[in-house]
Amino acid sequence: MNKHVCPSCNAPFISIWQKLWLGPLRKIECKNCGAIVTVPMLKGLLVIGIGSLTPWVFGFLAFSVVPKPASAVVFVASFLSGFILGSVLFFWFYNRYVPLVIKRVG
Repeated sequence: MNKHVCPSCNAPFISIWQKLWLGPLRKIECKNCGAIVTVPMLKGLLVIGIGSLTPWVFGFLAFSVVPKPASAVVFVASFLSGFILGSVLFFWFYNRYVPLVIKRVG
C-alpha cells in the first residue's frame, strides 16, 4: 500500500488509512526522524467540514434520480450507492489534497 512521506525526512511512514484518521488535532510521530506530523488546521477542518456533507449530498442526489414508481429497496439501494460514492470521493480528496505538516521536530 502507498505511504505518505514525512515532510521532515522524506521517508515513507504513514499509510493512507492512517492519514484518514489524522485530523488537525491529532499528531503522529515519524519513526525515522522523530518529527511530530499532523495536517494543517484550516485546510484540514475545511475539507473535513465539506467532506462530512458530501456522502449525504451524493446519497440524496442518487435518491432523487430514481423513477418515482419504484420499490423501497430501489430507493435504499440508490441512496446507499450515492452515499458510498460520496464517501470514497471524500477519502480520495482528503488523501490527495490535505498535506502533512511538521508540528515539531523531534
